[in-house]
Amino acid sequence: MKRCASLTALCALALCQHGALCQHATAAIIQEFLFNDAAGTNIVSTANTAPGGDSWYDDLQGDLAGLATNGLGQYATAAKTNFELGDAFLAVDPDITTGAVYGVIDLTWAFDVASYNSAEPEEVRLTLVGANTSGSSTVTAELAIVRSGASAVRFSGTAVGTGSSNIAAVPLPNLVQSQKFIAVVAAGLDNDTYNVSYSADGGATFTTLTGGALDPARGFLQARMRLNNDLSQDAVLIDRVAFYDFNPYPGLIPNVPEPVTATLVAIGVAALAMVSRRTSER
Repeated sequence: MKRCASLTALCALALCQHGALCQHATAAIIQEFLFNDAAGTNIVSTANTAPGGDSWYDDLQGDLAGLATNGLGQYATAAKTNFELGDAFLAVDPDITTGAVYGVIDLTWAFDVASYNSAEPEEVRLTLVGANTSGSSTVTAELAIVRSGASAVRFSGTAVGTGSSNIAAVPLPNLVQSQKFIAVVAAGLDNDTYNVSYSADGGATFTTLTGGALDPARGFLQARMRLNNDLSQDAVLIDRVAFYDFNPYPGLIPNVPEPVTATLVAIGVAALAMVSRRTSER
């Protein structure tokens, strides 16, 4: 029993002596909004179900005015009748600059063929923001669902900054997406890569687009949910927005590389060896 206690203490000490590594030793839900609020709840008042989670704030332009939860576990967007960028921001405290981040948005839609405007196409975007100034547009990595034609929708990934690269758009299967659509942007902040994934069948299967590169200087300091252009005819309903430091769909989407995790394993092995050596010398 004493040996086990010594081992636990030694491993904890070895891990925590490495400062920044400690915060990644335990998987965590960073932020999570399930929109189970009472009908009529504005985005800034919706409940964050993650322990210690933060609250949304909007970009103060009024472009999300009237949008609210519908009392059915969804954030409804039909009140967006303007062609402006409707942005809701979420400050992340503490800042995350190492390890992995997975941003997830669940939604359904029924895009209207007759309302398509090629100059003002409907967009839903979820962004990992790399600066903590209010309303920042410093994109680290982003997923995008965008109308690309009267009967067409596309999905893509975007990164901005030095050394970054975008992930080319692919067509989505449904103009009317009545089954829950799950979209994920996954960023590996230690090796500066990212990918985007989607499921059009409620999470049974996923398609992943890889090959994106990040600006090494950018981390995850804020989140942004962007609802762009007129959504009043499109029945876009958002069921969840969440951020994790672990893969929420293991085996269905790839893990983004996490060198920090490998380092933790190496430290743990070294600690085990140290305890074993001390025991054998007694």
